[in-house]
Amino acid sequence: VDSKPRPRKRPSNGFFRALGAPGTTKEFSANLYELDAKARWRSGHLAVAAGWVRFDDDDVTADHTRRMNYQSVEWMQRVGERLYGVVRYSGIEAPRGYPLAGFGNAGAFFYNPGAPWTERLRRVSAGFGYRLGPPLVLKFEYSVERGRTVAGADRDDQDFLAAEVGFKF
Repeated sequence: VDSKPRPRKRPSNGFFRALGAPGTTKEFSANLYELDAKARWRSGHLAVAAGWVRFDDDDVTADHTRRMNYQSVEWMQRVGERLYGVVRYSGIEAPRGYPLAGFGNAGAFFYNPGAPWTERLRRVSAGFGYRLGPPLVLKFEYSVERGRTVAGADRDDQDFLAAEVGFKF
């Protein structure tokens, strides 16, 4: 595990997969375009990313064409030699919906064929880390995630609290 803070840019926590049923869908494709920029200074950085997705499958029973977009911003600042803080924002828009797990239950939102498709996810995170030495870091982070399904239901109960010990070797 690298002892440097790493951005968690994309809130989907999944991968591309066909939307049509296995009996009517043989292939799918996803083209992803992304722009990234990062400004660094001695004690921190600001990183931004924006991406666009063109998705389609060959389901003969429905049109699963999707145009999605996502964005993220991360600001990391060291305070002294060992302590740093980080704030992140990320979001994804999927008009007409797509199976997006986010911090929700992947079985309920991604793998389940009857899962409600999500059309929007937003995540705001704040955390800090403390470097105990060159190979060892302690990290703490809290994330608030909000979203909406195609049916209009809110996805507001997937907040996340994490503590991690990282060791670089």
